[in-house]
Amino acid sequence: MKYFCVVIFIAVVFSLQPAFAADDMMDLDYEFIDNAFSNPNPTTNKQFEEVMKQYENREPNGLFYKIKKFFNRNNPEYDKDFKKKYEKPNNQPLRIKDTPESKPAVTIGANFYDSKGNIIQAGHYQADYKEENGNYTITLLQGTTRIVDIKAIPHEDNWEEAAVVYCRTENVRDDLIRIIYSNLDLTIQGYVQLDK
Repeated sequence: MKYFCVVIFIAVVFSLQPAFAADDMMDLDYEFIDNAFSNPNPTTNKQFEEVMKQYENREPNGLFYKIKKFFNRNNPEYDKDFKKKYEKPNNQPLRIKDTPESKPAVTIGANFYDSKGNIIQAGHYQADYKEENGNYTITLLQGTTRIVDIKAIPHEDNWEEAAVVYCRTENVRDDLIRIIYSNLDLTIQGYVQLDK
């Protein structure tokens, strides 16, 4: 019964309010509409900055926001210190090359020989590269352990690849696989022979 009385009270209060829409267009300021841009009052940079500081980085304040913040206290969206630390433009990388590169993964499904004739087990590997005196090598890693170095030569970029940093294998023959590694700087290829 309480809820019913509250609903009736709210309905009565809102029905007694004056209408917000005008019945006719006589209350419009036609003088302003005709001369809106004739005598502009330009805002200075200082005035603009003062107004922006009032509204910028202002945390919402209200009961629902506080409840939402309490239940999401481990979410970085509601952590002001986290936002200050990582959302400033000075903390962002300036170029894409400044971002840390992840090592792409490649799968070789059969045992294979490296460039020196050693047999390597089949598996999943992370790929990286080294360059010394113009000679390239593709390094296959498992975790932080270097498994094998494969001699490589420069290769033409593949513009159809979906990623910027990638490594993939291609069958050349039944017993020969080409490994292509690419990052922002170069694209190289190396060959491994499969164990039959």
